[in-house]
Amino acid sequence: MKKSVIFVILASFLLSLLLPVHSFASYNDEISDISSDIVYVISLDNGNVIFDKNCEKKTAPASMTKLMTALLTLENISDMTKQLTVSQSSVDMLAGTGALNASLVAGERMTVRDLLYCLLIPNANDAACVLAETIGGTVPAFVGMMNDKAQKLGLTGTHYVNPHGLDEDGQYTTARDVAIIVQEALKYPLFEKITSAREYTVPATNMSDERALTSTNLMMNPYYDSYYLSYVKGINTGATANSGRCVVTKASKDGYTYLAVVMGGKDKDGNGSDYNGAFADCKKVLGWTYSNIKYKVVADIDQTISVSELKYCWKTDHIRLVPVEEVYALVPRSLDASSLYYELSDELNKPLKASIKKGDVVGTATAYYGGNPIATIDLTVEETVHHSVILHILSVFKAAWNNLFGKVVIIALALTVIVLLLLRKLVKKGVIDISEIRYNRNLKKHLK
Repeated sequence: MKKSVIFVILASFLLSLLLPVHSFASYNDEISDISSDIVYVISLDNGNVIFDKNCEKKTAPASMTKLMTALLTLENISDMTKQLTVSQSSVDMLAGTGALNASLVAGERMTVRDLLYCLLIPNANDAACVLAETIGGTVPAFVGMMNDKAQKLGLTGTHYVNPHGLDEDGQYTTARDVAIIVQEALKYPLFEKITSAREYTVPATNMSDERALTSTNLMMNPYYDSYYLSYVKGINTGATANSGRCVVTKASKDGYTYLAVVMGGKDKDGNGSDYNGAFADCKKVLGWTYSNIKYKVVADIDQTISVSELKYCWKTDHIRLVPVEEVYALVPRSLDASSLYYELSDELNKPLKASIKKGDVVGTATAYYGGNPIATIDLTVEETVHHSVILHILSVFKAAWNNLFGKVVIIALALTVIVLLLLRKLVKKGVIDISEIRYNRNLKKHLK
């Protein structure tokens, strides 16, 4: 069996040298005509990255900034019915900017919940200032809280200068960081409820009639057919001179849920007409994802992932490594086994030692598709293998013989054995009388 296994391994190796090397395509290569500078799509079911174009590139965040403002509001104010008073300073902060706002006026009172609706549905910048000033005491103090939270979340590409997202030197983020903030905010049911709303009416306040709010995310609006997707919910949009068109949205359909972040989208089409490249690209990528990506078995329990050298087993010196259980991953529907390759964990880069029971995890393999890791597979041996004491002892002697001290010890032991055997032979032949030796030894002891 040893010879046959070795033959199979050598044959496979030689065959691999003759076959052409596969160039693994990434999911990015499956989708053409993406004009936005940054696109990032991940599965909210298992964290798999489906599409990644510049997800670590720093860019102006625009109203994506309001996601952090909303998160800190939800973390720091437990009573959403609490009435907050709009200060004159929060109104003056945006004077002359022409920024989107909810027409809040100094002295107006509004609940935290309604301010969050104003913040997240029409991207009202004045609502951001009111919440920031209330929570932080001052807006600069709140910005400090934003940066502290970014650090705690591990956001390596994000820094805030204001709580609303208007262009300002030193304010930047990445698509990856935006996705992390959203996932943190989605832990609050109210955040998902607000961002999923296409419309909302703010009740009348002490200084205003009721306000009708409409979401800036046209992907949720069926009147905009070129952008609309029925399964899209929220979450936020943005647009400044430095950021380009931006959108982050959640999509749920057929049991699959994704989060898409698009930034740096164009605002004009090829004919010079008004256009939202972020919406268009987001629709394109999500549409492709739902048409082409599905859960498939990427590792079957009968599948040989690798063959490992095996020590101290009399039956065989090599053994197949197989998955402990079936492993699923999000992959293209057209995927076949030849499109995957596996990278073994460090402990499998050296021989295994018997005994090992089938089912025992001996290491892992990472499955790659298109150069990206898609699953981690626990590996076991194809069958239970038992320890051979004889082979173990032989291996110890072999290891000892490979160094000078070990050789000296082995030679000394061998000589001792040879001498003892010769003495035994001489005794049997009568050349040496062992009883006389014993008598002389006892006599010497007595004389002392």
